[in-house]
Amino acid sequence: MLNTIYQSDQQRTVLEQQKSRCDRRTKHPVVVIVEHDPAVLELMKEVLQAEGYTIHGFIDHYGQAAVIQQICPDLVILEAHPRFTNTPVAMIRQLRGNERLRATPIIIDSTDRRLLESVMMSLDNQRCYTFEKPFDSDCFLQCVQSVIGIARKDSRANASVYKGQE
Repeated sequence: MLNTIYQSDQQRTVLEQQKSRCDRRTKHPVVVIVEHDPAVLELMKEVLQAEGYTIHGFIDHYGQAAVIQQICPDLVILEAHPRFTNTPVAMIRQLRGNERLRATPIIIDSTDRRLLESVMMSLDNQRCYTFEKPFDSDCFLQCVQSVIGIARKDSRANASVYKGQE
């Protein structure tokens, strides 16, 4: 982003607004959910919206990486479906290629425990967490809150370390 050549002041303003949106740390985190089953997606949205989260939900993975990069969420929840085993890995690699989303935590969910283990091994962690379905809504909410809490704690720790080196 620092090496971007700006065509105009208007373009600079738009890019700066996008960056500041990604730098925000609001009271109500923004969560993106990518889930193929509309009923499960709706349940996840309801649970998190009831707690004040801002939710962006998508039914499929295709083409969503660019949209997720624009949203710049505090958390991404991706389904690893047994029929599309490479899709979450490819999307995570795409998201990790974006500097602003490199540290965004990702929860990978699936009904297939072996698939979750396989996905995690191929990702070599990369700030990814797993959640097995079917799930209890209270456990799901606790998992989301924990992951976001870890991310915010890490963010504050990194800021402290950076300030200490100045």
